[in-house]
Amino acid sequence: MVNEECIAESEALAPSDRSFACQTQMKVVMVVGEFPPLIGGISDYTAFLAKELVKLGMRVVVVTTKVNGCGRESFEEGLDVRRIISKWRMREVGFILDIIDKMGPGTIVNLQYGGSATQRRPMVTLLPAILRLMRPHCRVVVTLHEFRGQRVRWRMWTVPMLLAAHGLIFVDPPERKLLGRWTTLRRPRIKCIPIAPTIPPVPVTSAQRSTWRQNLGVVDDRPIVVFFGSIGPSKGFFDLLTSVKTLREADLPLCLLVIGWFEPWNRRKSHYESEVMEGVKTGWLKLVEKSSPSVVSQYLHASDVAVFPFIRGARSNRSSLLAAIGHGLPVVTTRGVDTPDGFDEQFGVALVPAQNVSALSTCLKGVLMSDELKEQMKVRALKAATAFSWPSVARTSAGFYASLTVDLTHAI
Repeated sequence: MVNEECIAESEALAPSDRSFACQTQMKVVMVVGEFPPLIGGISDYTAFLAKELVKLGMRVVVVTTKVNGCGRESFEEGLDVRRIISKWRMREVGFILDIIDKMGPGTIVNLQYGGSATQRRPMVTLLPAILRLMRPHCRVVVTLHEFRGQRVRWRMWTVPMLLAAHGLIFVDPPERKLLGRWTTLRRPRIKCIPIAPTIPPVPVTSAQRSTWRQNLGVVDDRPIVVFFGSIGPSKGFFDLLTSVKTLREADLPLCLLVIGWFEPWNRRKSHYESEVMEGVKTGWLKLVEKSSPSVVSQYLHASDVAVFPFIRGARSNRSSLLAAIGHGLPVVTTRGVDTPDGFDEQFGVALVPAQNVSALSTCLKGVLMSDELKEQMKVRALKAATAFSWPSVARTSAGFYASLTVDLTHAI
């Protein structure tokens, strides 16, 4: 059974801890598999968090995977980035140990776990235990970006990290109960710190919005339905294509804007690409790939409705969904096994059952045909967006780090 009292206690941070985090120059080593320019939710999350920590006066070093065309070391907006890991092999732990030694006692090592680069690498899963043994003067935090939606076999790979970490951060509130069950043998400090949008809205005027729509080749007032993020089976992308085609056949001349990229590990990649390219060829689908955050923001502003038909349902750690909400877009998404109760009210979105194309089409049509409903959903989205920001994420993370360094006897 989950010890809820223990978890609640583990999440409590005293005001003095938060003050300590802001008043001293803490030292943080952020270990992550993907980091910009590599595309992905975890890479963007790490970049935003690390830069905000630097603004709080911390020294932050990011240790990440080598990228062709990028130097091994760079200094970006006060952030020290070391692209020094090749295959995430055991012998590469030495690179991290050397950085910790140069930064000194009290260093926080925050391992961002998730993504394709580091999963099931023994070096990564054993890193917290190695650091506790070889560098006991540092504190190890593991941020789990995905836990509830994974198979038991995937979760088993995280057990060494769960047992060895001084602290655990999770980003999706409903994961609290499951993590409690998986940490009954040893209870580290646990904190839920939800993410914020990774595409900050750029300023917009009516004239600019018209220009951005024209840049997409949309010169009339037909509605633009936008999908943002990686294109793969879990995103319900084929459901979206089918729904859009159904509405177009019913004489609703909408345009589908896809701001995204094809997942390289998707075995049905060619099938996805052929469907998309056929839509591009006939003109009803616009594809935008590898664009800067400011351009993505422009095209989100240019859109009328955002749709995210996730197979497992919407949840709070979907950065693409949060980006649309942050831009005040009416959002149609899905209710599935991962969607907590009250999600639609909390985030101001419309929910339909996952993998139900008919319900998706009906809901999308209803939103597109009603200016009043679109305005109501825009107001709800902007209100929901006030609840999350990267400065808040960084301050809360800093307070959590500080709680591990202040109370050393509890952390060990």
